[in-house]
Amino acid sequence: MTTRHSALAAPQPTTTLDALARAVITASLAAIDALPGSRRTASQLDALAQARARLARMRASPVSLPRPVVVFNGYRGWWGLASTVRDALREATGSNDIIFVSYAHRGTFAQACDDARRTIAKHLGPPAARGEVPFDAVGISMGGLVARVLGTRGTTDADEGVLRDARGSDSTLRIATLYTLSTPHRGAMLALRIAPDEAARSMRPGSPLVRALHRAHDAHAGPALHCFGQTRDAIVGVSNTAPKGVTPIRMPGPAFGSHFTSARNPVFWAHIAASLREGTSREHETSAP
Repeated sequence: MTTRHSALAAPQPTTTLDALARAVITASLAAIDALPGSRRTASQLDALAQARARLARMRASPVSLPRPVVVFNGYRGWWGLASTVRDALREATGSNDIIFVSYAHRGTFAQACDDARRTIAKHLGPPAARGEVPFDAVGISMGGLVARVLGTRGTTDADEGVLRDARGSDSTLRIATLYTLSTPHRGAMLALRIAPDEAARSMRPGSPLVRALHRAHDAHAGPALHCFGQTRDAIVGVSNTAPKGVTPIRMPGPAFGSHFTSARNPVFWAHIAASLREGTSREHETSAP
C-alpha cells in the first residue's frame, strides 16, 4: 500500500515504540481469545472474517479522506492503544491525516481537553484547535466524551456552564463525525463504585456532564455519532455505550477484558474506515451480528 502525502501541518510519525505497542496488544488479545469464555460462535467468526476481508480490500485501494481524523484515547489509557487504532485506520484508508491524542496522567476533563487542543494545534494546525477547521474523531471509551465535550455547546446556560468547565474554554471544536468505542455516553457502571478523580466522577450515570450531553444530543447539537460497544463490558455496560435513542453497533465481547478489546475489534474498524472513506455523518442505529 502506498500512503498518500499528508495534508497535516505536522504529520504524526509511527515510531518504533508504536510498533512495539502493537505487538504487545496483539499478543495480549491472542491470549484473551484463547480463554474458554472467549470462544466465538460460527456467525461471530464469519462476521470477523468478513470484516478482515473488507479491511484488506480497503488497504489495497487507498483514498484521500475529506477531513483529518483525531483518535482520542480513554481514561488513564496507555498511549499504545490509541496509536494502534490510528495505525489501523491509516492502513485501511491509505491516509496519513490521522493522529491520536492521549492524556494518561490527567484527572479532569479540562486537563484532557487542554492536552487534546495542544496536540491538535501541533499536527492539524492552530485553526483546527480554535474550531475553525473541521475534522472527524474516534473516541476510545472516555475519549468519546472528551471529543463530545470539545465539540458540543450546551443547550441552556446551565448546561453550557457545565460543558465550558469540562472543556476549559468558551470555544468549541468543529468535529463533524464522532465514532465511539465503548464510550460511557450514559455513564460508566464502574464509576458508581470506583471514582478516584474528577474525570471518573463526571462519568457516573446521571452526572451533570452526562445530563448536559444528553440534552445536547436530544437537541441535535454536537457531532454526528456512530456508536460501537461489546457485550460483557463490566466497565461501562453495553447499554450505556450510546445516547438514548441510538442503538450502538454491538458485538459479543470476551468474558475477560471486553471493554478494552472493543478498540481492537475488526468489525468496528471496518465500519469506521468505510465511513471515513465515504465522508458520511449519519448516526448508526443498527446492530452487527
